[in-house]
Amino acid sequence: MRPSSSRRWLDTAIFTAVTGVTFAVTLVFAAFFGWLVVHGFYGLRTIPRELPPESAWRWTSMLAGSAKNTVVLVTVAGLIASPFAVAVGFLLSEGRDDRFLRGVRACARAAQGVPSVIVGVGVSAAFVTSCGLSPMAAGAIALALMLLPGMILTTESLARAVPNDLRSAAFALGASRLSVLLGVVLPGTRTAIIAAIVSALIRGVGEAAVLLVTMGTAKEGPLAVLVYHESLQFDLPPTRAHASALIMMVFILSMHLVVLRLRSGVQLGMARW
Repeated sequence: MRPSSSRRWLDTAIFTAVTGVTFAVTLVFAAFFGWLVVHGFYGLRTIPRELPPESAWRWTSMLAGSAKNTVVLVTVAGLIASPFAVAVGFLLSEGRDDRFLRGVRACARAAQGVPSVIVGVGVSAAFVTSCGLSPMAAGAIALALMLLPGMILTTESLARAVPNDLRSAAFALGASRLSVLLGVVLPGTRTAIIAAIVSALIRGVGEAAVLLVTMGTAKEGPLAVLVYHESLQFDLPPTRAHASALIMMVFILSMHLVVLRLRSGVQLGMARW
């Protein structure tokens, strides 16, 4: 049965509207990023000429220190959260669907909606104020706690995507549940899980609220804190804020390229299935 002309007209109108909105949103984002790139490069070029040599060198050192602290924070947070996320995610996907696991899954979904400021306040009170932990370590713990629920649920969904026929074949050959997990599920999802973890860490790079609570407004904090600090210098030209934001955007785009590379490997592996 062929669709009526009014139905075809409605489908065409909806498709045209969606295409137009998508193009407009893409154009807005492209204009914003283009503006940031132009002003960021302008700031990187003019800062050494606008500031005295000593001040320019101090700001350059602060920017390099912030980039280094960002790498350290993201790496430590990933090392803290990844083992727990993978273990709990595999437990949710391969374990018996009892009341305990359903409760863990519900808690993980609810924890995704907790504001990052609350996580920062809790970590700051528990580790910095009470235990005297360094702000850098507290920031890494706060980032790990904030990203952990999403990592758990993503790991579970990726593990469930492994075809059940592979599990059944392994069980038919006498493999135990642990052997199936380590020999079938983990190799089939390893690259996808790494890509998901890197994607979650990308979100952590841009989290300023949780780091401001745990680390304060230190000028030598991570890039997110530096961008926030420089944007509040209303008595100074915004060139330093633009330059800091450009460095942060380049860092995030580099991590996105890693994710795209990993996802291409995942798609190749799924095609082999």
